[in-house]
Amino acid sequence: MAQRVLRVIFGLFPAAAAALLLVGSGLTGFAAAAGVAALGFEDMMGFRQIEDPVISRDGRIIAFTSRPDRGNPEVIACTPEEGCVNRHELGSKPVIS
Repeated sequence: MAQRVLRVIFGLFPAAAAALLLVGSGLTGFAAAAGVAALGFEDMMGFRQIEDPVISRDGRIIAFTSRPDRGNPEVIACTPEEGCVNRHELGSKPVIS
């Protein structure tokens, strides 16, 4: 179940996931040598925190709050068939009933 959640999160934010892996593993110098742009302030301001994750009883739906550093949060609901196409602006603390 945790692997499914991680796949959904990394599927939503692949650039942020790659940047975090580079920063966390100390490969930022290698990235610069390879011609990849360094992680900048604007990039970090684009990161969104994932909060309040909820998984349906049957495990088919995952919902969570995606909150930027500045701005309005949104609730995102994901299914394996559709992906994360259900987005609700100005939402927080999702509940699946």
